[in-house]
Amino acid sequence: MTAETSLTLALVVLADAALLLAGGWRRALLPAFLHAFGRSAAPETMRRSAEVWLAAARNAWVLTALAAVAWLGRPFGGGPSSLDSFVAALVGIGMLVAIGAAMALAALLPALRLASRSGHAAGSEYGSPPAAADLPGTCTGLVLLAALLAWSVAPTSSGVGPAAWLLHWPAVLAVAGATVAIALYLGDPTSGTTLTGSVAVAATLGALTGLAQALHGFGSASIQTVTGGIMMVMGSCFTGLLGLVFAGLPRLDRVGARGDAAKAQRLARIAAIVLPTLALLMVAIIAAMVLTPITRKVG
Repeated sequence: MTAETSLTLALVVLADAALLLAGGWRRALLPAFLHAFGRSAAPETMRRSAEVWLAAARNAWVLTALAAVAWLGRPFGGGPSSLDSFVAALVGIGMLVAIGAAMALAALLPALRLASRSGHAAGSEYGSPPAAADLPGTCTGLVLLAALLAWSVAPTSSGVGPAAWLLHWPAVLAVAGATVAIALYLGDPTSGTTLTGSVAVAATLGALTGLAQALHGFGSASIQTVTGGIMMVMGSCFTGLLGLVFAGLPRLDRVGARGDAAKAQRLARIAAIVLPTLALLMVAIIAAMVLTPITRKVG
C-alpha cells in the first residue's frame, strides 16, 4: 500500500467520524462502541447504538466513493501524463475502494448484531437528537469535512489541481439547480429526507447525461465531446457526493422519523447508498473510456 493510499484511507476514517459528529451522534459514539463489544443496555439504547454503526457503514461507503472520484481527477488535473501514471492511479483507486468497502461491511456487522439484540431492525423507527442539540460536535465535524474537501482539490506535484474536473461548473450548476427544483417539488426542502433524495436524484441525472454525451463522442470520434461528457460525469458525481456529506446526511441523521415519515426516510437512505455506488460505476466506465482508443473512419 502506497503512502498516498494510506493517507487517503486515514482521511476517510477521520471524515467518517466527522460526519457522525455532524449528524449529532457525539454522545452516542462511546456507548455504541461498548455495546458492540458486549455491554448490555435497554432495548431503546441498543437500537440507538445500532443506528450509529449503520450510519458509520453508510458514511464509509459515501466517503470512499467521494475519495475515488477525487483521486480519479488527479491524473486529469495534472495535465498530459503517461498511460503508466493513469494505470497507477487506477490501481490506487481499486485498493481504496476494496478497503473502503471492507470498512463499511465491518461497521455493518455491529449494526446488525445490536439491532437483533434490541428486537428492532436497523433503520426502523427511532427518535434522533434534535438538530441544535450538539453544536460543538456539528462544528467540529464540518471543519474536518472541509479539510477533506481541501485535500480533494489540492494541486498535484505538477502544480495543477483537479478542481477543473471535479468542480466542473456546468455540472455544479446543473446538479444544484435540479436539487432545488426537486426539493421544492417534494416539499419541505430543508429537511434531511428531502435534501438527501433530491441531491441523489439530481446527481444521478447529471452523471447519466454526461455519460450519454461521452458515449456519443465515442460514436462520432470526437475527443472534445468525450472530454466534455467525462467532465460532466465527474463533476455531477463529485457535487452530488459533497451535497450528501455537507447537507443531506447530517440533517438526515439529526431528524427523528416515525410513522409515514419513517418510510420516506428509508427511501432517502437507499438513495444515499445508490449515488456512491453509481459514482464508483462511473469511475470504472471512465477508466475504460480512457484506456480504449478512439478510431476514426477513413474514406
